[in-house]
Amino acid sequence: TPGPWRDRQYLAAGLHVANHCHLLLALWDGGDEGGRGGTAQIVRYYLGGPVPGARRATDNLRQMLAGDDDSLVLHIPVRRSSAADGPPPSPPRWLTSGGARPYAAGMPGDYRRIFARMQVFERDRRRLAPSPEADRDGDMVERELRTVDAMAVRYQRLMTGAMRAIHGLAVVMGLSFLLYSDLNAPVWMLWVFLLFFAVGLVAATAAHRYDWHRKYIDYRALAEGLRVQAFWRHAGLLVEGDPEFAHDNFLQKQDVELGWIRNVMRQLGLQPLPPCADPVAAVDAVIEDWVGRPGESGQLGYYARKAALRERHHRRTQALGKACLWTGIGISVLLAGWHGLLPQQLQNVLVTSMGALSLIAAVREAYAYRKADKELVKQYRFMQRIYGNARMALDAARGAHEKREILRALGEAALAEHAEWALMHRDRPIEHGKP
Repeated sequence: TPGPWRDRQYLAAGLHVANHCHLLLALWDGGDEGGRGGTAQIVRYYLGGPVPGARRATDNLRQMLAGDDDSLVLHIPVRRSSAADGPPPSPPRWLTSGGARPYAAGMPGDYRRIFARMQVFERDRRRLAPSPEADRDGDMVERELRTVDAMAVRYQRLMTGAMRAIHGLAVVMGLSFLLYSDLNAPVWMLWVFLLFFAVGLVAATAAHRYDWHRKYIDYRALAEGLRVQAFWRHAGLLVEGDPEFAHDNFLQKQDVELGWIRNVMRQLGLQPLPPCADPVAAVDAVIEDWVGRPGESGQLGYYARKAALRERHHRRTQALGKACLWTGIGISVLLAGWHGLLPQQLQNVLVTSMGALSLIAAVREAYAYRKADKELVKQYRFMQRIYGNARMALDAARGAHEKREILRALGEAALAEHAEWALMHRDRPIEHGKP
């Protein structure tokens, strides 16, 4: 029966579709007179407009300011039955938050890459995931998390191996050239230089061709997003009546090519929750598994270990740089003060040693920059403080509802930090040197 109740049902259905679709197909006359829950409202919301029927002003402000750069609408103009005698519909077109594009011109390139990334991910998932018979139990989101996490670890190892090879070969190449130029090494040392260059080129080409760096960053970002999504689901945080889901808080204002990650999370967000006999106990289990305790378990223990590890690596880089610097200064003082007393061959060795020390320090600094050791120490310490504060708030919470709200805020903070991590590493490919 036409009326406000039916309009609310149309609105709820439209928002659900808009929040979970990869591409919105709009059979629409292009007009704005559809009323509440009409196609015009849903399309406008999908492209970053205000939330129809928002209960809070902050919902509209957050939606309008953040926008939605990975949303694409295929608008197929149709005529209403009440306007059958009107002009013929215009040709189909693509709609984005930035404007319109004729359908004949093809899908916009950025959005085509989103779907291409999804296809690559699905091929990798099918190739690397365990057989379906091996893991049928549990929540589907949790199973997908384990699969994506294993994929991220695999590509991290490949990427790290290639990065170490490239930077290590850069040192060996520099040393071989210094030996040839300063110490009169035989001519075959140049062939050694070229051989190491060829090996490094093969490693860099393989890493670039098979996209190890991008896959590691993207799959790790997806795994961390699914981790938050899985724990939210186990805690009973299905967001009903609210337009925001875990994927809507993740990578929202970032590179449009990362939109495929949100699309995967949208798809998995449609899966029903596994049955839960005791919701209160489920919340407590999520707290122990996700947040954990300082130095023992959960993300608290993880970030403490990772921060300490990255800090050790950063200190080693600093110590190596200082050692090379002061050794080089000492050699310079020795050459300046006893230049006439030192044999020429020894002087050549000392000069070559200065060049080798500078080379080693520079390559180590470039390697540490690619790994982002210094930045990650700060980020891991920050995340450790966030989880520590959340743990204290959870211990002081009075009931399951309050604990869920704390877990919701914690998940949003974690998603924001994971997005920053992904963007930082995407700007640091494995080749040595700063961009």
